[in-house]
Amino acid sequence: MLQWLASDGVPIVLAHKRRGHAFSLEPQWQHTKPGLENYYRWLNGVGDMLAVITGHVYDVFDFDVQNKGLLDEFLAYAAEKGMATLKVQAISQTPSGGFHLYVNTLGKRKVPIALGIDYQGKNGIAFIPPSRKLSKTSEELIPYKWLEFAPGDADDGEAIYDLLLKWPNHRPKLSHSGKAVDHSKLTQKQIDDMRQNGVPNDENHDTTLALLVWQLCLQRKSEEEAYGIWLEVVERTDEKNGKRPYEERDFIRHWRGAEFKLKDRDDHFDLILRNKPGARVLHGVAQNAPHHRTP
Repeated sequence: MLQWLASDGVPIVLAHKRRGHAFSLEPQWQHTKPGLENYYRWLNGVGDMLAVITGHVYDVFDFDVQNKGLLDEFLAYAAEKGMATLKVQAISQTPSGGFHLYVNTLGKRKVPIALGIDYQGKNGIAFIPPSRKLSKTSEELIPYKWLEFAPGDADDGEAIYDLLLKWPNHRPKLSHSGKAVDHSKLTQKQIDDMRQNGVPNDENHDTTLALLVWQLCLQRKSEEEAYGIWLEVVERTDEKNGKRPYEERDFIRHWRGAEFKLKDRDDHFDLILRNKPGARVLHGVAQNAPHHRTP
């Protein structure tokens, strides 16, 4: 199986266990080239788990049963919609009883797509057999297992994505903090510096990244553009000590929180104006002009 993945051009990375269920990936893991080098390093005792980087050749739908990501329920829903069978490239079972469904890459970025289900697309990862990980149910080290393996030219990845996205009453839960954020703590120069060098180690990474997303939302960046900037900063920031790497869900949580807090706020325009002196807002678009508010 590993030879199949490597020969297909899938990058394989090493992960290191931390406390509890936490893990960390090696620096610059996003730039790993396809091949079996990391597998041989793992055989020689380096690292604890193996994972594939999604978004290159294959993407993965990750069903987490502990968070109500139930594959049987989804298959029943798909059958109701006229899809009694769904073709995928491979299926593996996780140590906690969940499932990974492999499909040809869709070219989409990773995202929590439904309740308890993550779509691992661009810059995502999926652990693979023979890796062992702590089960969330038994707290025992249990290996990932391949259940099905049938690679082919086509699969139902697009249909699965659309079905999950539209699945009634199964929206993903994206919590956000209710605390006020002081947007004035980040200047454009600081943002530019972080895009080049990452978050300084003497700062609280979580707080600074939340402020970054807040600031980008204030600047009326699109979600895609903001995510691209956030990803630049994350890729240049040292990993959190003893915790999992930053994931897209972290960005989405902060972005949704910023959107929620700024929704229908009369001072949203004033906040933008304070970030760009001499600008005014015309129908929500910042333009250079004397400061006044349009009716």
